[in-house]
Amino acid sequence: MSSARAVVGAPYTFWVLIVDADGSPFLAELPTISVFAFDEAGVKITYVDGAAMSTAVPADPGRYTYVFNVSSAFSAGMVLHAEIRAVDPASGDIFITESNISLVSSSSSSSSGSSKSNGLNARFIKGG
Repeated sequence: MSSARAVVGAPYTFWVLIVDADGSPFLAELPTISVFAFDEAGVKITYVDGAAMSTAVPADPGRYTYVFNVSSAFSAGMVLHAEIRAVDPASGDIFITESNISLVSSSSSSSSGSSKSNGLNARFIKGG
């Protein structure tokens, strides 16, 4: 699972690169995305439900994108979740991945640099 930041009131581009077991990108069938959050009571609130993703421009085999307009009604500190699903056309296997997006205000994103720097936060796990 990955974690990134998005600015309240601005568009955010979700993207995924789908690869096979050998690490080679492949063209998936029916890539879709669902975007949701949980309220204070733990109830799931769905904002996008199974929307089709677009192929990347310029063309990049296996890479898909979806632009989500982060509502200005959302508040900084809120966390959005995205679930991306696709089907391997050769095997029929279902590919599923998730992302967590932390929302920040436009003022907090500009104080830490460009608002374009809303990239992934790396997490490293020490092996045993």
